[in-house]
Amino acid sequence: MNIGFMGMGRMGSRMVTHLIIDGSNDIFIYNRTKSKLQPLLSMGAKATDSPAELADRVSLLFTMLSGPEAVEEAAIGERGFLSALKENSIWVDCSTINPEFAKKMSDAAGSVGVRYVDSPVGGSLIPAQKGELEFYVGASHNDFEAIRPVLEMMGKRVTHMGQTSMGVAMKMVHSLLLTGTMFLASEALILGEKTGLSRQQLLETLLQSPVSPPFLQSKRQNFESGSHHTHFALNLALNDLHQIQSTAFNADVILGATSAIKEFFACANNAGLSEKDFSSIYHFLKNPSERQ
Repeated sequence: MNIGFMGMGRMGSRMVTHLIIDGSNDIFIYNRTKSKLQPLLSMGAKATDSPAELADRVSLLFTMLSGPEAVEEAAIGERGFLSALKENSIWVDCSTINPEFAKKMSDAAGSVGVRYVDSPVGGSLIPAQKGELEFYVGASHNDFEAIRPVLEMMGKRVTHMGQTSMGVAMKMVHSLLLTGTMFLASEALILGEKTGLSRQQLLETLLQSPVSPPFLQSKRQNFESGSHHTHFALNLALNDLHQIQSTAFNADVILGATSAIKEFFACANNAGLSEKDFSSIYHFLKNPSERQ
């Protein structure tokens, strides 16, 4: 089978590596920044010059892009791929988008006979590199079964959440818990330090406590040193929060705390932390002088 993959960012480049290594399919790739393709081409992937050319070569197309605007431009913009995909092809969008946008893309795909699947991921760089991502899939049963073997090459858990947009709905819940927990953990550490506890005491105690989710343990070095090895960039966390707010608006749900958290992430982003790991929100909150 010919498989296409568009979007060679931090996540996409690592995800497609597993498809190439598997070796059972021909892998075609596209990225606006051509230099990012070279390591994958040396592994055996084949380059294409446009989204439309990529679509013309494959029957299964994955996208892993920065958000709805990038997805829409690639799919239905000038030289977009939807018009070039063959009838009955499957488009799997792994980007972080919102449910209403997923439905819009599903309608656009259906109008040209393409089967659309929303399959956002849970996990960051290390799980992507190890092939241990989680996929939340919104699709018909038949489409889910058709793509599951390919998703299992890239992830450790592939869950069918229901029909179109249900995968994205689960990603919104996942992202809300992730970003909210990071923000509140940061405020908790700051409160503890301001009342006289050492950071070491707090980390030793809290990270072993039932109140601390496992992912915070992986951020310990970032809390301690401020080096912030970027596994999940702060600007991506901000995009997730934006998509969560859009989802809440369309669902007529008030997320007051989430709105406040988003403003702090936006300020940290504007203060120059956009490419830092999202755990850098801790140091931003601790140092008011850095806020803009």
